[in-house]
Amino acid sequence: MTRMKRFFLCERGAVTVEWVVLTAGVAALASGVGVFVDGPFSTSLERTRSRSLQNAMAATTLPSAATTITVSD
Repeated sequence: MTRMKRFFLCERGAVTVEWVVLTAGVAALASGVGVFVDGPFSTSLERTRSRSLQNAMAATTLPSAATTITVSD
């Protein structure tokens, strides 16, 4: 019984456990806040990405199939 009592009274790893619990709490809080903050920023990012993609596609558009190329001798 004395070994078990000594184990429960020993505080050597208590600081490590406290930091792990504190860090996990901060990470959970940050991810929870990220869910609510993500909405307005993601739509703005999607608009910017969409505009950039449209500009890139317009710059690299190939001639249409209706265009005919004539070769003269």
